[in-house]
Amino acid sequence: ARFRSIAQAYYRGASAIVMCYSVDDLESFTNIKDVWSKNYQERFSNEYPNVYKVIFACKSDIVDERRVVTAEQGQNMATELGYDFFEVSAKENTGIEPAFCQMASELMKNIQAKADEEAAAAAHASTDTDTVSESEDTPVTVFMNSSNSSE
Repeated sequence: ARFRSIAQAYYRGASAIVMCYSVDDLESFTNIKDVWSKNYQERFSNEYPNVYKVIFACKSDIVDERRVVTAEQGQNMATELGYDFFEVSAKENTGIEPAFCQMASELMKNIQAKADEEAAAAAHASTDTDTVSESEDTPVTVFMNSSNSSE
């Protein structure tokens, strides 16, 4: 509950949302759907519809009776929510690299798609006015380089 009040600040401008639960903690698992995903859907899905969303099932190295959430349960929930899913273990260093590589790949796809949209819009814009479009979720930095040495 203590993180819900600050979550809004973290969602703003995010390119990806990583939701984590521990395979030995059923409450952390159910909170993904009942709290965190619901919070995103209610407050930010319209404002940030193209955010990459992924669920990490942490402590996947636990295979004994302490494990209360199966990989299948995690995958099913992720599929239902439309999120990617990875089981990860920091202890055994498993699943982490593929998860972040997939996230990077998806982010690059989103960046390229946005660049393509902006290029298409610019091609249709009037050539007698120069405009810079800025969206709230992507910072824009403009560098001007003058080749005139007297400036």
